[in-house]
Amino acid sequence: MKRFISIVLLCALVLNCCLVSTGFAAKSKKMEADVPVWTEETVTQYVLDYINGVDMERLWGYYDLQIRRYMPFVAYSNMLLKLEWMTGEFEGLGSYTVFEEEDTKLKTHVIHLCMEKQDLDLYFTHKNQEDDWEVMALQFVPAEEQTTTQQVSVGEEEASENEVNYTEINVTIGTEEYPLNGILTLPNGASAENKVPVCILVHDEGPLDMNSTIGNTALFKDIAHMFGNMGVATLRYDKRTYTYGETAEMTAYEETIQDAALAGKLAKEHECIDPERVVLVAHGFGAHVAPRIAFEDRDVFTAMILIGGSPINYAEQLLSRTDLTGMPQEEAENLNYLVGRIGNMNKNKAKEVELFGKNGYYFYELEQSDPINLIKRLKMDTYIVQGSDDPVISEMDGWRKYSSYFGDKITFMEFHSFQGLNHLLMVDGEVDEQGKPVYQKAVHLDKAAGRTLCQWVRKLNTNIQ
Repeated sequence: MKRFISIVLLCALVLNCCLVSTGFAAKSKKMEADVPVWTEETVTQYVLDYINGVDMERLWGYYDLQIRRYMPFVAYSNMLLKLEWMTGEFEGLGSYTVFEEEDTKLKTHVIHLCMEKQDLDLYFTHKNQEDDWEVMALQFVPAEEQTTTQQVSVGEEEASENEVNYTEINVTIGTEEYPLNGILTLPNGASAENKVPVCILVHDEGPLDMNSTIGNTALFKDIAHMFGNMGVATLRYDKRTYTYGETAEMTAYEETIQDAALAGKLAKEHECIDPERVVLVAHGFGAHVAPRIAFEDRDVFTAMILIGGSPINYAEQLLSRTDLTGMPQEEAENLNYLVGRIGNMNKNKAKEVELFGKNGYYFYELEQSDPINLIKRLKMDTYIVQGSDDPVISEMDGWRKYSSYFGDKITFMEFHSFQGLNHLLMVDGEVDEQGKPVYQKAVHLDKAAGRTLCQWVRKLNTNIQ
């Protein structure tokens, strides 16, 4: 198996690409932009910055201009994400050596990376002249296993808690009647002169707090901190039903859509925010209604990321997750009938119906807008992603269903399935007897998935290729 991995790596690894690893959680100080000399410390810092996604454009800019012409920024930031499944998670640093090539005026630093499946030697080559230090190549070569000299705790957010590259500001969003607590996470260095993109985080179903705490997970907190370290702002806030509860007359507009729109407007007006990159990042149910949020506020939102969502109408989604075997036959038949009819009922009749513990008008109102039609009308940059092991929304009902409505010529849509991840883009496949996730493990957003989403946001409306 190791020999097979080595052969694939040797075929796939090319000059001028960098390693990204799902498990790297080491502390990483941002390297100064005017570093004139590459040493063991600065080379190691370069690797840490890259793996943590810190200021990627700056790191790419250290390369020789001719190299950059043949290595687009997208290739630099994304290429080895595809190889992560072969090397596994980062476990620590091994040996360090350096050698010079007098005839070519180059210096190469070799850092050993201890990986879960296959260790690698990283070769960092740069010009070695008094006034010229540009990077010429990064190469990765399969290596014999070593014992780590610097242990890294995988998946522990606390590893970088004392050294972060963002500031969190308490804000209030919502209507005068329903104010909601929120947090604006701003990357360090964001200013009126250096505006940054912002992501508005929109919840899944249920009364969720600003961190989207479910069991022992906190998806929105993970996103906010990872994105903040990578130069992207986020705004997260308590869901209205979390703060004020749910009323029988409440609609999806009042529960989710209105507050997301207000959050977008608040963020866009901040002096540090780039108004051309105000992005909806919506999860589950939030992803289902995100096209409506964006459509109703087209002057605010410029792009969308839909995580673990489905274009299937919401009542049908809930029906597919309902165990009908334990119901009396008449009750099950009535439930099927209501789900099929609710969108075509008279709205007053819908208000008289109860469906999945909600007023029927909730579902009637939702079905008056079609997310696929809205996406086509918006023609907005849209990234639809999902975990391949999502137990809530199957891939067939999720990203593949979205994809089936769009032809190959649609340029504003992208789709991605993250292998081995669940509904929260985390590594946790634990479910109960009904196949529903339990979220009892204290796991975090997969780092490779988070970096991929953040890099997609960073390259919006830029000249970076």
